[in-house]
Amino acid sequence: QTRLFYEDARNALDAAPLKGHIDKTWHAHAAAKAAIFHVEALTRASKIAEEEDEDIGTAIARLMIASRVTAEGVKVVKSVNGDGPSSKALFELQVTVDESLRRAN
Repeated sequence: QTRLFYEDARNALDAAPLKGHIDKTWHAHAAAKAAIFHVEALTRASKIAEEEDEDIGTAIARLMIASRVTAEGVKVVKSVNGDGPSSKALFELQVTVDESLRRAN
């Protein structure tokens, strides 16, 4: 649910009253935070699916989505402010997700 709040904030930054008045780094920050919380939720759901249901297919699908979300988040953050804390968190998450995908396959 936190991801949805950050997506709402990002959409508000793009809406008419704020568009052009707020620095673009805020948009990237909101997008990165939305991606971080989405990936965290997906990796947790993947781990639960793998442990409880023994359903490796669902776990791999969620990890693949998480990998795509981190890649998109990294792209957005790099286009605006390359080396901020959000980008570092996304890079770390990307490494974790890729490592989990390698183990699952």
